[in-house]
Amino acid sequence: MRMVRDISLAEELTQDALVAALKAWPASGVPATAAWLMQTAKRRPIDHFRHTSMAVTKLKRGQQKYRE
Repeated sequence: MRMVRDISLAEELTQDALVAALKAWPASGVPATAAWLMQTAKRRPIDHFRHTSMAVTKLKRGQQKYRE
């Protein structure tokens, strides 16, 4: 919540982290600590903002090309 400042987005990203864990753990086994899940949950907002930033940049580039 602190990183995204949006409760619904924080919930969605936390659910994504849990889904990633449920997909990875059957193959690799459940880790001994919760650090794996915590780190995955922490990286989700970073990935989300990076993806959003790239999408905005590409959109702006596309608009510039269209104007030219």
